[in-house]
Amino acid sequence: MRGQWANKRDANEPEIFAIIRAHGIDVCPTDRPADAVCGYKGRSYLVEVKNGPKAKLTKAQEAFLASWRGQHVILCSEAEAEAWCKLVRSGL
Repeated sequence: MRGQWANKRDANEPEIFAIIRAHGIDVCPTDRPADAVCGYKGRSYLVEVKNGPKAKLTKAQEAFLASWRGQHVILCSEAEAEAWCKLVRSGL
């Protein structure tokens, strides 16, 4: 039984993870509650990958993010991944 967090991988996930790694940011793929935990210079980030801007979060993901008090990002494209990596590396 996979439960509420059953995770279907998005088709663009390998490319987005490759971009993140190319920027020197660690990527640890996960099945819940997001697609990965990423780390850079002592900071951790929850990363959710969606295949395009119209892709929707699951109800379980929406519920989790509604109560999550930490940092998270949803990346839908390679361009968004590049921009996010630059922000992370700049310390913001």
